[in-house]
Amino acid sequence: MLWADQTLDLSAIGRTEDSQLLAERTLVLTDERKLPQAPAFIACYGALYSAALAGQATQMSRWSTCSERFSGLNQAQQAGYRKFLLQAESLALRQQQRPQEAVARLREAVGSNPDGAYSSHAVQRLQANLAFAMLDAGQVPDAIELLTDVRASLIQRFGPEHISIKQIDGVLSELPPEVRSHFDGDTLASAARQFEARMGRPVDRLRLW
Repeated sequence: MLWADQTLDLSAIGRTEDSQLLAERTLVLTDERKLPQAPAFIACYGALYSAALAGQATQMSRWSTCSERFSGLNQAQQAGYRKFLLQAESLALRQQQRPQEAVARLREAVGSNPDGAYSSHAVQRLQANLAFAMLDAGQVPDAIELLTDVRASLIQRFGPEHISIKQIDGVLSELPPEVRSHFDGDTLASAARQFEARMGRPVDRLRLW
């Protein structure tokens, strides 16, 4: 499971090849030792997300086998993990300039949260990513309203310096002043710089943080 989690971390920082190599190791170990499928599915998803982020169509096709791993999960795991597949699908659709379909996938992911299936922070990340996709789809007022709500919840839970808030503020900083007028532009720009300094990459609307 540690390897599986690391595939997601590597994906998040853009180390696509390393994420895929570690996913391969996880799948080989799972099959050789007949281990439970949950870590294999997570690792496979990490590789698929990396491929989608990098726009690697061939690798995306290869890692679509995570759907087979998904079928090996028990019912409760499927209920909790389906959001991963939906997020990967939405990212691929956004890369293909199909934002409306991406929004639909993320709405399904947000609505697929059975009680206790994953943390409220995970739900808030999903909601923020939904809002980012809504910006791509031109649904700007609704996206800003959702980001404002998520941002307030995150501040209440983690304080204003959390990296998730820096990500949201960085995205808001890229919008025209007239559509995010109740946010201070200098504060948002500062958050974007802080995000880049801490994460080693500029803010974007695609990657999970």
